[in-house]
Amino acid sequence: MTSAMDQFAFERKKQNVLKTKIIESSVQNKENALAILQTLPRHVQHNVLWYLTSFDHGEPDIAVEDVHHYLQISAVLSGLERLRSQCEVVLLNNLTAENAIYMLHEGEKHGLRRLEKESIYAISQHLRSIAYQPEFLTLEKHQIQSIIEHHPGDESLLKQFAGIWDQVFGTETAKPIGSPKSDESDFEQTQQHGDSCVRRFGLSFMTNEKHHLQVAVRDFSTHQVYTTNCTNEVGKVVKVSPNFTACVIQVTESDPPHIFITGGADDNRLTLECDIVRGKWKRRKSMTWGREGHVLCTLNNTIYAIGGFRRKGDERHLVRDIEKYDCEKKTWSSMTSLATPVYSCAAVSVGCKIFIIGGKNALGSEVNEIQVLDTEKGTLSVFNGLPQNCAIGKAILMNNAIFFASTAGHLIRIDPCTMYIQNLKPQPQTSNNFALFSAEDYLVITYHGDNGSKEVCTYKYMPDKWSSIDRYTDKHAFRVYGHCTVMYPKQIMQVPFCD
Repeated sequence: MTSAMDQFAFERKKQNVLKTKIIESSVQNKENALAILQTLPRHVQHNVLWYLTSFDHGEPDIAVEDVHHYLQISAVLSGLERLRSQCEVVLLNNLTAENAIYMLHEGEKHGLRRLEKESIYAISQHLRSIAYQPEFLTLEKHQIQSIIEHHPGDESLLKQFAGIWDQVFGTETAKPIGSPKSDESDFEQTQQHGDSCVRRFGLSFMTNEKHHLQVAVRDFSTHQVYTTNCTNEVGKVVKVSPNFTACVIQVTESDPPHIFITGGADDNRLTLECDIVRGKWKRRKSMTWGREGHVLCTLNNTIYAIGGFRRKGDERHLVRDIEKYDCEKKTWSSMTSLATPVYSCAAVSVGCKIFIIGGKNALGSEVNEIQVLDTEKGTLSVFNGLPQNCAIGKAILMNNAIFFASTAGHLIRIDPCTMYIQNLKPQPQTSNNFALFSAEDYLVITYHGDNGSKEVCTYKYMPDKWSSIDRYTDKHAFRVYGHCTVMYPKQIMQVPFCD
């Protein structure tokens, strides 16, 4: 008991020393600095104090997930130049082609010039693949100019991306989309000068009382909505069972997106594929494991089936194995296993990693874990960092950050590089039956009726602000089992599922 009290007193003493350093410093906004201090984990406070008081040659180890905390406090407190340099080294050691755009933003934000330079070089070396990512258009004009200048590739490719730059930005300097300074005028500007190569649609996958598959399609350029029934190649209505899930994947750069649906309560090894231009569904090779309540996540030309359960009588047996579908070979194969088997989780891919968020465990209890699958190494790590236990949530990637919406009405932003988690403005309502989309630079959430309600409500979220897009009554208001945002080639005149 005494040792615990001594440890507590020691921790308080360290914090008081830091408070004194802040108060005695020349920093202008001392209240802000003290507020940041309160958010720092104890081990981070300990290391910050070491940097302020020690002149030894050795330095404490800095974990990449703590870099955000160190840069926050070093921005408002002098005497931490060594700490900032160490943070830059940590970020440089973790720089990859997949996170180079994020690292470039971090370098410019915190004045880490070497990180900026190395990030620009990494992007320029992988420009052909990175420039097609939506995050590429979050870069400012001078950043894209530097990337093009450093690119060693062929002249035609450089002219192509220089053309994209001029077409999107014109003579004006572009702001990072979704930054805190964005407002309604930014939204209007993005609508006019956004990605000219694609149209975006939000798809919600539902079933009616006869288990017929239906898709609600929202055109984000006009916010018009229509619902369509799904048929196979011979014109028969496609039937699916509850607890299936869906995803979208770009099989090749020249082809339109393809939709995949897997699993469900009855036909739990089901795999369906659809070219959304023609709108016809084909059955593919069945999954290795029967699943319902699982989630699909796409990465490159591969689909990953994660979590879920299969029924045996009244019992639910959770599926621990993760399996992947090769879209070229059209085959399923098993890979690694979940650390904690879950169902009703959310998942999103960032670079070569898949972030598996929340879910329910074998006892039916919601968890607060984020399981991170490294698809290149085949390894899995676990973070217990969610502010609350959650399941049946939705997650998407936008502007280099993960946005997670829970059924309890929370909206959470997760930094995939540092694992810094931030609670944003709560959703306008709570529901177990909703879909989440990325409409270029803002989030769209649609509630498809719940608890007997047949009202469908749609809202958009821009920095710290929810606003209504539309609401209408749907006489069906069916359950949403899958949802995805489609990047649709603009040269294709037909809209999805309307051949």
